[in-house]
Amino acid sequence: MCGSTLEATGKIVGADVARRTDLRITIDRFRVIEAPLLGHALSVASLTGLLDLLLGKGIQFERLSATVQREGSILTIRESLAYGSSLGVSATGTIDRETGSRISRE
Repeated sequence: MCGSTLEATGKIVGADVARRTDLRITIDRFRVIEAPLLGHALSVASLTGLLDLLLGKGIQFERLSATVQREGSILTIRESLAYGSSLGVSATGTIDRETGSRISRE
């Protein structure tokens, strides 16, 4: 993340095993170099994205901002948005870090 800026603010709620961590994360000016095939396909939709991929530069993002909550091994991502000149992505979800599996909650 050379030339990038990362800012994380948060609070720890509770004590011991029952504690929860609430975070707000912002990253400015970064590149994803080894993007999955879908990211490559989507970024080719713009000329800037195509040129960056052909030059091996990956996908450029201007900003990522996300609200993340961790409680035990459970990581919940809310209000996550990353955008750049060639691609914008939003994500939400819950992951059990012990098993690596996605948790579906309704």
